[in-house]
Amino acid sequence: MDNNGWNQNFLTELFNEEVCYFKCNTDGSCRTQLQLSSKAFSVRNNNEDLVYAETESVMLCSALEAEVGAFKEGLQYCVNHNLLPLIMETDSLILKKVIEEKWEIPWVISVDIRCIKKKLKNKDVVVNHIFREGNNVADCLITMFLVLQEQQRSNSYLTMSYQHKRETITNR
Repeated sequence: MDNNGWNQNFLTELFNEEVCYFKCNTDGSCRTQLQLSSKAFSVRNNNEDLVYAETESVMLCSALEAEVGAFKEGLQYCVNHNLLPLIMETDSLILKKVIEEKWEIPWVISVDIRCIKKKLKNKDVVVNHIFREGNNVADCLITMFLVLQEQQRSNSYLTMSYQHKRETITNR
C-alpha cells in the first residue's frame, strides 16, 4: 500500500493497456449572479472513447455543492453500470482531500460525502485531483449547459445526456 492507501499492484494493472478500465471526469459550477448551478460528468474507457456524458441543472447552490453532486452522480452511474475499475477525476482539491479524510468535512456536504464513501467502499476506484485544463469534456458540458440555461430563462430544470451517439435534452 502507498501513502494514499491504494494497492500499488492495482494501480500498475490499471494503467496497463491490456486491462480495461474507465475514467470519470466530474465538474460542478455555480454562477450566483445569474442564479444558475449545474453539474456534469463524462465517462471514458481506457481507449479514451466517450462512453457516457450527463449534465443537469441543480437548485442554486455553492460551487462546492455542485462539485460534490457531480462526483456523486458520476460515481453512482459508474457503479450502477459496473464500469469498474474506475478512476474518478475531479478538479476540486477540497473534495479529494475530504474523501481521503485529510481535511474536515464541511457540514453543507457531509451527507453527500458519507454517501460517496459508502459507494467507494470495497470498489476498485481511485480518486485523482486534476487541474481544470485536464477536465475538458466535463468543463465544456458545464459551460454549454449554463449558456443553454441562461437562454431558457425559465424555472424548469434541464437534463442533457449522451450515450453511444444518442443525445437527449429534457425539460423538467
